[in-house]
Amino acid sequence: MSPDHYSLISSRNEFDAWITTGVEHFQKLSLHCAELRTVYGASLAVKLLNEEYNRRVEALRRLHDSCAWLRNGTLSPLVALPLEIQRHILTMATYGRGVRSWVKLGHICSELRHTLLNIQNIWADSVCDVSRARNEIARRAGDTPLVLNVRTSGSYDLAFSRLSSARRLDSEKERFILKLLEHLRGNPNDLSQLEVMTLKAEDDFMLSWNEPTLPTLLCPRLVSVSLANIHVILSSASLTHLTIEDALEREGPSYSPTELLTILRSSPHLRVIKLRNSLPDFMNWDHGDGDVISLNFLEKLNVSSQRVQCLLFWSHIVVPETAEVAFNLNCREDTPTAHRSLRKFEDASFLKRHIRDVSHSIVTITGGPQRLVIAVRTPQRLRAPGHTIAKTLLSLTYDSCFESLGINSADEVQPAVRCVRDALGLSDIEDLAFGRNLFPLSSANNHTTRWHAILHLFPAVEYLTVTGLPSALCAALRLPGPSSPDETMQPSHPLHPSYGITPALPRLQHLSVGFKSWHETRPLLAATDLAGMVQERTTLGMPLRTLVLENIRLQPLYVVDSFVSILRPLVPFLQTMPSTCESLRCIQKTLDSP
Repeated sequence: MSPDHYSLISSRNEFDAWITTGVEHFQKLSLHCAELRTVYGASLAVKLLNEEYNRRVEALRRLHDSCAWLRNGTLSPLVALPLEIQRHILTMATYGRGVRSWVKLGHICSELRHTLLNIQNIWADSVCDVSRARNEIARRAGDTPLVLNVRTSGSYDLAFSRLSSARRLDSEKERFILKLLEHLRGNPNDLSQLEVMTLKAEDDFMLSWNEPTLPTLLCPRLVSVSLANIHVILSSASLTHLTIEDALEREGPSYSPTELLTILRSSPHLRVIKLRNSLPDFMNWDHGDGDVISLNFLEKLNVSSQRVQCLLFWSHIVVPETAEVAFNLNCREDTPTAHRSLRKFEDASFLKRHIRDVSHSIVTITGGPQRLVIAVRTPQRLRAPGHTIAKTLLSLTYDSCFESLGINSADEVQPAVRCVRDALGLSDIEDLAFGRNLFPLSSANNHTTRWHAILHLFPAVEYLTVTGLPSALCAALRLPGPSSPDETMQPSHPLHPSYGITPALPRLQHLSVGFKSWHETRPLLAATDLAGMVQERTTLGMPLRTLVLENIRLQPLYVVDSFVSILRPLVPFLQTMPSTCESLRCIQKTLDSP
């Protein structure tokens, strides 16, 4: 005989009968109203009835909450998930949040609380967060490797007692860092589980280290390390990310060329290297032929230091041709006795080997006060008019590079660009881009001839991208034509190409303009300037095929229509497009809409 199962229909009938009984109790209370008035009087009877009604309604509300709690505890989609998926969800929900914040997730229901209490890695990531509960949190973490974020002196004892089980170590407390380095001198294997380390100190921290040699850390599992004003010898074959940043006025013991290259040599799987003001003095270093290190897995190299030291460091490493290399060359400390083969701007030839096999490159030139930036990028998809997604293979930033100050430095820009162009072999590029502030703004009215001079350096350019359209640049591209459209330019005309004047960018076919600061630009005046430039180039036999206008859609519709109506008859292809930020806003607006 089969067992008698409890059916849902039977449960529903019992519930309906219970509700009917409850309604009858309310009805009986109403029917007794007349009797209560006779016994207690009208005023007291109404008061007693109201209190009883409120008591029963409150009981029903509590019953509703209890039923909802029972329903969520049994049928909640989150609780119904498999335990492993619950663990992953809670782990992601607590990532980057303090324990005081994510512990509230355990208040939702007992099931989630039980799950949360048993996820050891969540507790291991927060072991130093709450001063009064550090030992309890460490107990809940069990044997899971810990994250030691040492931000207060109260965390020192716990951190030192748990060093051997630390997976990550972060601290900006100089006293703790000094005690740590001294402790590891006698216990070098205490960081055997460490994978990530971030230590930051002030620029005079290393003066506290009184030993003749730099401290040594043995971390066989170390994957990422970031040091600020701290120099230590690292040994880890698994290291992939190395960041060493120093203040300009850092004092105390520092790396020698041998020690820095030893760190790189002992970390063959490095993928990202960032060095700021931390290069040793390579100038007088006596090295052998075996001091060139191959970093075969490197993806990004970012070095910022004194110009000569950067170039000498580059001569001691070999990186893949696909790596992104960026050098910030500080020319402030250059002296007349600097190495003769490392002359400013001509020194770019040392980095030419990194881009020698690039078949199609986009060269970007930008600047700032006493700064020149030249980047060589390679497109990541088929080239098309407008801004193209590209990977920066080489970026050279010359800081404090001009002899003159203020507006007088504008005359030094073109010779500097010419030197870098020749050093990198960029004379025949077809894709050129200009950023903002290449020349000092205070001398904007005198820039037309300077733009002419720079544009003549790149005669093979077909694609030109500019951020903003300075009037001087537009004037440099705008070659004066005949006095009227019907007049034919004769070879004797002084502006005719055969007369001996080579027009700027004679092969230019695709122009992309990104209007980043419309509040500083009068749109219709810019449209008139563009139209005049395009029309006069067409007259000289150098028509544009495509014109892309970025960020124009932020203007009122009548301005956009006027702009387009002026320019559309002059080019076969005219495209208006939002900027990257506007595109992201449009996407977010679409996602937020119902």
